Amino acid sequence: MADLIRVKFIKSPTGRFRMAYNAGHSGLVHKEIADKLIKEGYAVLVDAPTKKVETKTSSEAESATTQAKKRTTRKTK
Repeated sequence: MADLIRVKFIKSPTGRFRMAYNAGHSGLVHKEIADKLIKEGYAVLVDAPTKKVETKTSSEAESATTQAKKRTTRKTK
């Protein structure tokens, strides 16, 4: 997957490139195709977003799971 690049389509590439994307969609395409899409104005390069991952200790995770079960479990009579 090293040769795949994420692009965002600004025009639909369906007719020209026979790809099932619409304007506004993003997707992973091979580098050669991405270069053509960008050069012809069908897509722009998307920077890889950095995502902050929230970490929890096991006791915090267990507490959150217990609370979620309490909220979603049906009470029986």
